[in-house]
Amino acid sequence: MRLFTMEIAPDERMIPVALTAAQEAARYFFEDETTVGHIALALEEAIANVTEYCLSDSIESIGVEAEVCDDAFAVTVTDKGVPGDLDKMLCGEKALGLSLMNDMVDRVSLENLGTAGRRQRLVKYFSQKPAFEVRSAAPAQSEAKNDAELTIRPLREAEAIEVARCLYDEFGFTYVNETVYYPERFWAAIQSGDIYSLIAVTESGEIAAHLAIWQWNELPGIWEMGMGVVKRQFRSAHIMERLTETILAHARDVMRLPGFLCEPVLYHPYTQKIANKSGFHACGAGLAYTPTSFQHTINNASKVRDSVGVAMILFQREPRTLYLPEEASHITADILSRMQLPATVMRDGGVPVLAQSETLCENYAALQLGRIVMYHAGKDAPEHIRRLTAELKRQNAAVIELFLPLNEPG
Repeated sequence: MRLFTMEIAPDERMIPVALTAAQEAARYFFEDETTVGHIALALEEAIANVTEYCLSDSIESIGVEAEVCDDAFAVTVTDKGVPGDLDKMLCGEKALGLSLMNDMVDRVSLENLGTAGRRQRLVKYFSQKPAFEVRSAAPAQSEAKNDAELTIRPLREAEAIEVARCLYDEFGFTYVNETVYYPERFWAAIQSGDIYSLIAVTESGEIAAHLAIWQWNELPGIWEMGMGVVKRQFRSAHIMERLTETILAHARDVMRLPGFLCEPVLYHPYTQKIANKSGFHACGAGLAYTPTSFQHTINNASKVRDSVGVAMILFQREPRTLYLPEEASHITADILSRMQLPATVMRDGGVPVLAQSETLCENYAALQLGRIVMYHAGKDAPEHIRRLTAELKRQNAAVIELFLPLNEPG
């Protein structure tokens, strides 16, 4: 729901106008004046990014918009200033301003839209993470003698908090999809169709296991299976296999997805065995993906970053044309063959058509993980990536993911 949209003159003296509107809108949803103040401070930095670095004779206005989306309050700043100057905001002294923005709100995204300009988006969620305590493992005896006594069904609203606690018991606050830790947000995502969640419950209603698939915000249309957890006292019931079979059937027959991915952790062979048995094809790895701050994982004694696999299951196979450098063609051809995915692999030919790349850059502080998504590659791509990488390193990202559109020449 859009709350307001305005255009202000590209002048620092107009910043208070936008701040006043944002503060008054935020007060509808946040009783804490500290939170309202933080939103205003982050917005002030975002507009200052434009007035200090992006001004040109041709820029007439800066767009400011506030909206409520699902369970978050979001403010977006757009401009069509000097092309490419978004990069400058990610370097030098301005990194302090970006760090401040990240501290004031829950999520900051910076997008270069090429000829459409730039977009800075500030998101503040309505609820905070519940204060969890690690629960001791239940006694060895369990009310579930075997998996036949467990019922698989979709999650209900009142059960969202229990799923969050199960994930917390296993991963602390470091699970990659942090939505699960906010019960209201988690349920809202289920209601909107961005997440499909399944649980296995006993006759008394106790949740024994959970599994879900969700759509990536950064790459719409890409779905991932995860949030899989089985309480310790139920791990001899082989319930994760049943959950996986059920969710695969729903994704294929009801949601009509062309396929989706999963990321089995490499220190835990069982997750890999489930993926293999269910028809997933190994196609990559996320090296040193999980943070050393994992507190409750199966293998955390070494205090090093663990790796994950990347696997895909395909329900539909459409022909593709991929443009790859010679160094990547051999391994890609092997992956495509094993997945039986029809594709024509071309050598990377020609230079990009666009002048500026269109990208999304985000830092996931809890994971010390940076993510750069290049929607369209421009002629500035190498230098653009270098600058975004440097900014993520300044934000203490230990690992950076880069997503490239391989269906584009160049």
